[in-house]
Amino acid sequence: MAQVEIAQVGAEGLETIEPLWISMHRHHEVVSPMIGRFGELPDLGELWSRRRGHYEVWLAEPGAELLIATLDGIPVGYAMVRIRGPRRAWEPREPIGTLETLAVEETRRGLGVGGLLMQAVREVLAREGAVALELSVLDGNDAAMRFYERHGLRPALVTFMGPA
Repeated sequence: MAQVEIAQVGAEGLETIEPLWISMHRHHEVVSPMIGRFGELPDLGELWSRRRGHYEVWLAEPGAELLIATLDGIPVGYAMVRIRGPRRAWEPREPIGTLETLAVEETRRGLGVGGLLMQAVREVLAREGAVALELSVLDGNDAAMRFYERHGLRPALVTFMGPA
């Protein structure tokens, strides 16, 4: 098997991750009882357009990075990480990393691509002086929860959603 390579790219790399994001979203629709629960979702094109807009804004921030994992030149996963200051009273004053997205192409899950991306994310955090890493996992995405726990993360805040 060829070696997975991780590269930091800018906004020009967003086109290459669209299929990975769509695949992740479809996975979320299957595993999470919350997706679409509070109304009909826009089509995938509009959803990707929204997410791409978020990525573009984040990539303009200092310390934000888009990391793409490739195998034989083909994108097989990516991570979007950014740095922020404290926003909750109990958080440290030092920078905190936020892993906005970590996605691995479905047929490549379990082969170490996610672990390599986590390693690259931690390298970004160390370089930026971050003391903690936060991320969100959709309810029902048990495999993702196990993955992050294997990488030393633990639940710290549970967010509830319900009808308005």
